[in-house]
Amino acid sequence: MATPRGAAFDQESTAVQRLAGNLAISRALAASGIRPKLTISQPGDLEEEQADRVADALTKDSPEPELEPGAAAFPAVLRAPAPAGSAAPLTSSAPPPAPALLAGEASGEPFLYVVGTNRFRPGEETRLRAFARVLPTEGTVEIHGFASEEGTPELNEQLSIQRAIRAREILLGAGVSEARISGFYAHGATPGARPAHRSAVIDIKPPQTKPGPRPLDPSTTSALGHLHRLAVKASAESGGPDFQGAVEDFKQQLQHDLEAVPAGQTLPDDLRIVVEALLLWDVDTGGQWGEGRWDSKDFTPSAAAYAVVPAAQNKCNAFLGEVIYKATGLVHHGHLKEGMAAGAPRAWFPYRAAEWGDASFTIPNFPVVAPPVRGDILCTGGHVGIYLGNYNSKDLYISARDDSVGVFGLGEQFAHGIQIKYTKAGIFRRFTP
Repeated sequence: MATPRGAAFDQESTAVQRLAGNLAISRALAASGIRPKLTISQPGDLEEEQADRVADALTKDSPEPELEPGAAAFPAVLRAPAPAGSAAPLTSSAPPPAPALLAGEASGEPFLYVVGTNRFRPGEETRLRAFARVLPTEGTVEIHGFASEEGTPELNEQLSIQRAIRAREILLGAGVSEARISGFYAHGATPGARPAHRSAVIDIKPPQTKPGPRPLDPSTTSALGHLHRLAVKASAESGGPDFQGAVEDFKQQLQHDLEAVPAGQTLPDDLRIVVEALLLWDVDTGGQWGEGRWDSKDFTPSAAAYAVVPAAQNKCNAFLGEVIYKATGLVHHGHLKEGMAAGAPRAWFPYRAAEWGDASFTIPNFPVVAPPVRGDILCTGGHVGIYLGNYNSKDLYISARDDSVGVFGLGEQFAHGIQIKYTKAGIFRRFTP
């Protein structure tokens, strides 16, 4: 049942009279030389215990009046007339925004209010204005309104909202930009020390620095520079400008994607596979990865389980096995070397190119996929390599080869070695852990 208008007025008048009496006592104390305490009291403080007893009596003896239709949404906040010479309450042509409701505590600087109101305790509003004037020039501010546990949950929620709004008014009036207020919250009643929770807490947030690009290691930086030199070398050759455009686009996209990975975070699978392939390409001198060239050398894989590959043997599958091992740690026991025991070191060869290109053949961790993406394994009949992607309308891949057909930029890459070139359609497989 709604409280009659006269009764509600009598209750509110009584509360105002009590508040006026408290003000008179405060003035009398000030005239006698006794100054109010401006710090948060400790447990057992006699003054705070007395304030708590008064607050308990108020909330028990004077129930919250119910609202009549059209009445103010927060009748329990009673403002005393501003003392002569004090700052007038701030006004705005637009209603203040409502703070978001948030549970829990907040860190920051507390500014205390009189119990049951959104009026600051003596000296606290002045301290908040001074606080606003010395805020750091960078960073943002969060405002958190709190209430102590006296009263109903509904009343305390509204009280914390009004305290947050009042603190925001003071900050804006002291010159804090609206744009710097990054959080505006009301917490309702929070268990704990009562004085500390009759407050607005101002939390200063340091400026968020945007992370810079991931630092690239010297080997990766060298490979990216090598890509640029390859593109420049190819630009003067017949048909070279298109290849130049494709390689430059690939380089730019690769560098962008590498730098976008946060420092300390593992690279995605596709980037690890492509980077390991480029690192081998960057240091290739043309005497390791070809077949049967007079100055070719045997190849000793990094994985101890892989057999040494003779110089006279095609090495595209050995190149692929080396890249996969360096990027993923995976070793494929494709074929046992003749005369070797399965558990002996240097006993295995990786899968052959024809097996990579047979869609019915199962290769662990590398299912057949379509369409391709960067880092997929590509097999074009009897040859296998790594797909780099489509750039400038051209599909690029990288592999170990033994001819110069379709190879741009000789001198930056070799006819008998690891090459970047155009590719044609084939079977694609993708590393799947």
